[in-house]
Amino acid sequence: MQQVIIYSQKEFDEFISSNRLPVVYFSTPERSVCKVIKPKLIELLNNQFRLTSFGYVNCDEQKHIAAQLSIFAVPTIFFYAEGKEFLRESRNIDLLSVEQTLSRIYKLIFE
Repeated sequence: MQQVIIYSQKEFDEFISSNRLPVVYFSTPERSVCKVIKPKLIELLNNQFRLTSFGYVNCDEQKHIAAQLSIFAVPTIFFYAEGKEFLRESRNIDLLSVEQTLSRIYKLIFE
């Protein structure tokens, strides 16, 4: 799985358009829930969805990206399929539900 840190809106747009199934994680480094969810999400993607691409946006440093995408809470995860957002999860994230939804889309794209 490809992992990228995104620093600008242009990098964000290129990341979404150049990957078939990108996942973008928005968080701040000091929030404890953000520290817990991120490694679990990466593990899930590495174990079951290896053809996804993972992007990370630090909302403290890239406030303009978060504002552009109307992100008001962290962590927030965007899931895209071939350039179109299909799922947005925020704050209280149920990784089991994310896994089930992502599994359906993953099968449609890669199988």
